[in-house]
Order: sequence, then structure tokens, then C-alpha cells
Amino acid sequence: MSVGSEQAGRPAHPGPARPGPGLPASARQREVLLDAMAARPGTGGHVEQLHWRWYGPLDTRRFLAAWQSVYDREAVLRAAFAPYGARGGPRVVVHRRVAPQLVRHPYGSADRQTLLAAERRRGFDPTRPGLLRIAVLDEQPGPAGPKRVILTYHHAMLDGRSVRMLVRAFVRAYLADGACAGGERRPDVRDHLRWLAGQDRGAGRAVLGRAPPPARGGARPA
Repeated sequence: MSVGSEQAGRPAHPGPARPGPGLPASARQREVLLDAMAARPGTGGHVEQLHWRWYGPLDTRRFLAAWQSVYDREAVLRAAFAPYGARGGPRVVVHRRVAPQLVRHPYGSADRQTLLAAERRRGFDPTRPGLLRIAVLDEQPGPAGPKRVILTYHHAMLDGRSVRMLVRAFVRAYLADGACAGGERRPDVRDHLRWLAGQDRGAGRAVLGRAPPPARGGARPA
């Protein structure tokens, strides 16, 4: 956090009810987790960002309420992994309630490129819910000056397309005074993982088994 920055919201944490045993992580999630565990701290592996300029006043209360509404609606924003070493491999658990993390940096406390790099280096703990962080940088003095909104997220749960969908939901909630219409969106990450677990992978393994690479063959990087 930059000197003089303002923290809004409480630390992301599960609600009073403990999450259940969760669901087996997907093959892609296991791959990302393995890379994250092997990477050196502060390298920002599998961490991506989306940022844009916000013009005009920004109501911090309404801004945070809109993101809370999106978190309450989207299970993927409340998802994390069970502590490492769980029997049967990594498992995804969805917590009942998670508070979004918003840090607002006043004008002059940081520059854009330094803040972007610092947010990437902070990384994430995949066993804690809320694998998306929000930062706001005042780019000019005064309440009406433009701001830079920065979303930093982990590929273990989110990709660029899904984050853009979340931003659209946030904008609708902000325009509606901080509230999303409807309850939890389904299907969600749990439905997707159940669907993956129910797929028959035998046919695919059989095809790969019948088509081994040629002797002394090699794979060219994509």
C-alpha cells in the first residue's frame, strides 16, 4: 500500500459458516497452482490486470457497494482452494461472503506504472477467497479529477473475458446505486467443476494412446 493510501472494506474472509469440502479443481487450475507454487515470490506469475480511466466524481461508498453486490452474485469471486495437501488433490471451495478489497491512492502518493507493477508483485494466496483486488489512483487533485481503476486478478479463477463480464455487472450495479438485480448467477464455478468431473475422458486418452509421437520427434512451441 502506498504512503497516504486509503483502505476501504474489511479483509476478505469467509462468513461465519465454514465452506464445505469443495470440488476437485480442474486440470487447468491444477497446472496454474503448480506453476504458482514453483514460482519465486514477487514474480507475478499467472497474475493479470485490467485498468481504465474513470472520469468525474467517484462515490467510494457506492463504488464498494456495487462491487460487494457483484461478489455476492458471482461465486467465482468468493472461491478459493482448500489448503494445500488436501486428500485427492486441490479442491475449490466457495465461501458464503467475501468483502472486496479496495485501496484508494490519493493524488501524488503513487504513479500509474509503479502502482501497476506493485500490484502484480503482491501476488495472491490461492487458499484465501477473493482472487481479485481493486485499486483506485487519483490521477489529478480534486474530487472531480480523473481516476485510474486497476483490477488485479489470478488466472487460477479468472481470465480476461470473465473479468470484463464482471466489470459490466459492476457498472450496472453502480448505476443502480450499488445493487445488482437478482440473486446468485447460475451456472457458476461449482456447476462447471461438477460438469468437468462428470466427463468421460476415456475416449480422449485412447486417441492419445494410439497416436504416440514419432521416434526422435519433438514438439514445436506454439
